[in-house]
Amino acid sequence: MIDDFEIDPKVLIVTYPCFILTSGIAPGFICHEINGGGKAVTILTDEDLLDRYRWELGLHDRPALQFDSPADLLRVLRTFPADVTHVVVDPPESFSESRLVRSFKIGGFKKRLARPDEGDSLR
Repeated sequence: MIDDFEIDPKVLIVTYPCFILTSGIAPGFICHEINGGGKAVTILTDEDLLDRYRWELGLHDRPALQFDSPADLLRVLRTFPADVTHVVVDPPESFSESRLVRSFKIGGFKKRLARPDEGDSLR
């Protein structure tokens, strides 16, 4: 029954495939400046969210990289420069600092992805 399906609101579930929008300049990705310095990369967990994000940024035909597993995502995140300090997953409709409520420090995010035996959820 539906009551047997418990979801902890403190846990973020990253589903696969997931996507990161490319910058159009290989091997870059779209990142956003954040308060306090650093940048955030946005991970989207379904194609509808990806299309909405493209539309919001005015990048309708921009390609995205698809990741089919935590290992695939981790492999690419490990290549990001040090100024990419955060990951944002499935942000609300318009990009603003309130969007970063669902952000994670990229170091912790990568450590979590590297432990597949604990599942795909992130605290």
